[in-house]
Amino acid sequence: MSFGDGVKVLRDFSSPPFSSEDGANCVGRFEFKAEATPAKKMLTKAMQIFDEADMCGGSDAGANQMCFVVSDGRFDASQISELRILNRKLAEQHRLLVLLIMDNPDHSITKERRVFFEGDEVKTETYLEGYPFPYYVILKGVAELPEVLSDALRQWFEFLQTQDQG
Repeated sequence: MSFGDGVKVLRDFSSPPFSSEDGANCVGRFEFKAEATPAKKMLTKAMQIFDEADMCGGSDAGANQMCFVVSDGRFDASQISELRILNRKLAEQHRLLVLLIMDNPDHSITKERRVFFEGDEVKTETYLEGYPFPYYVILKGVAELPEVLSDALRQWFEFLQTQDQG
């Protein structure tokens, strides 16, 4: 799914099994040039895609599902509470969204600060404090992507295994 200036599905669940060509095609579409990131639309579309896969028999209803989203990690502050609500809904539906943040060393998300008002007082906090996505990984470059994806999948399967045994 691409969600820069709008939300577009790059590859749906009804497509043939994912291949290395598909992966290269998806990575080749990473641009991070959009003026705004419609995160709420992206999450809503992701939920719709999961629902459609469930209805079409693409997955077992109630099954645990995982989605990776690659982004620069910056979202409109006015959407934060709505993003938290949508992430909670995903979790209630046994769906895990992992945000893979492609960090820019010249303008790192880890060094960014957010300014807000609390009553009459001006406060600041790091951008990632109170971040609306509970599961995220910060990547320094695309070359880290295969290792991070394999680690995340391994941890996901370990979690599911312990859940089944508990």
